[in-house]
Amino acid sequence: MGLLDRFRKPPNPTEGWVRERTVALELDLDANTINGVGLGDSLRGLSFLGPAYADWRSPSCFEFRELGLVVETDTPGGETIDNFVVVTIPDWLFPEFQPYRGVIRFAGSDLSGESLRRVSDVISVFGKPVRQDDDDDETVLFYELGTVGREIELTSKGYIKTFRIYRM
Repeated sequence: MGLLDRFRKPPNPTEGWVRERTVALELDLDANTINGVGLGDSLRGLSFLGPAYADWRSPSCFEFRELGLVVETDTPGGETIDNFVVVTIPDWLFPEFQPYRGVIRFAGSDLSGESLRRVSDVISVFGKPVRQDDDDDETVLFYELGTVGREIELTSKGYIKTFRIYRM
């Protein structure tokens, strides 16, 4: 790899994808999938999402900003899904994002953000986390489910900001 190769924009494998607007999004927290596509699956399984923003500085990260979704692969421009983040409340980390408007399913039921307004509500639904980090701005609950990790980030008022699901 030459010096100039380091500054060359890597290919974006989502460039030719077309958004299928009739497909409703569904985050299934039981299966750890987005519309049936999960960790370890091919990125191409998400082609119905349309093209993603891919920053050349982070070539394994694909941002579907209007959908409130980030997908990361195991290698730059990679093929295999390593983790995804669902952004329900955009903040300073996701300023160009729209909030995720799809269904969130857990334990066979659809979750409502209205029913999860406090950290204690989230813990009553998802169980006791293995770790909890608190500061003035947010609370992050960490869960380990075999080979899958889950982080649920909440605002200081207890509203869920993000779900991050990743391979451990």
